[in-house]
Amino acid sequence: MRRNRVTEHNFPIQDQSQRCRWLLDFLIREEPRYSGFRIPNDQTGQERLLHDLLAVRPAGDPGEEFLRVQDAYLQNRFAEIGTPALEPVSQGPMICLRRGDIASFPCGAVVNSSNGDLTGCRSLRALSVDTALQTGAGVGLRLACRDAVERHGGQVPPGEAVITEAYNLPCRYVIHTVAPAVRGGVPSEEEREDLARCYRACLELAASYGLSSVAFPCLSTGHKRFPHVEAGEIAVSAVLEFLRSPGLLRQVVFNVYQEYDFEIYRELLLTPGLRARIAED
Repeated sequence: MRRNRVTEHNFPIQDQSQRCRWLLDFLIREEPRYSGFRIPNDQTGQERLLHDLLAVRPAGDPGEEFLRVQDAYLQNRFAEIGTPALEPVSQGPMICLRRGDIASFPCGAVVNSSNGDLTGCRSLRALSVDTALQTGAGVGLRLACRDAVERHGGQVPPGEAVITEAYNLPCRYVIHTVAPAVRGGVPSEEEREDLARCYRACLELAASYGLSSVAFPCLSTGHKRFPHVEAGEIAVSAVLEFLRSPGLLRQVVFNVYQEYDFEIYRELLLTPGLRARIAED
């Protein structure tokens, strides 16, 4: 269900506010439970409501007209926000650190921390990488996730990864990995190994697709309760080990959201002899 990039001349609605309102009307009509919803008058409120409705919408084909309006809206939204990129490298692997919205980052692939059935967070006002990627890509990504998990027998095990196209995101692909959740107060050896396997699986997928760059969020921290420092150490160690082997992959980006994580990775990466570029939006 890969969509072609839309252009202004092949769809009549030219205004972002009109597109947003059209999409809201469609999604509210589509779901009987939303019949009592009132669409806010202000543009910010409408955009927030559209984000929430896209986040909770189950996988299903909404039809060509919806996809045309949605794709135009999302692609123009990313164009308005802007997608700052790191400087390219001419040779050799390079590890980078960036603080900002991973959904807006243009690269070969961004990594999504997902659950085993790849259904996504699907809760209103959720602040997660999965929600940012699903709402930024549009409904096609959730459909692709549904198809991918069906090919894996209904569940992707912890430490493994699958790849889908990115639809309306600025990146080319999304790699979905099932990062472990800490079941006790301290990560077990199995959970540590599963986290390292996530990074290896994502890097191997990126390399197998001939991609030159991949961006990682902080896997397993947050509600999965992996200690931030230990998760960072596992991430950096796994990436360094992978990059020791020659290949097409030239850039690995640790894309964090919180200042706390930024400082953790800064300390881990700025060690003697390690090439790292620090970029902060």
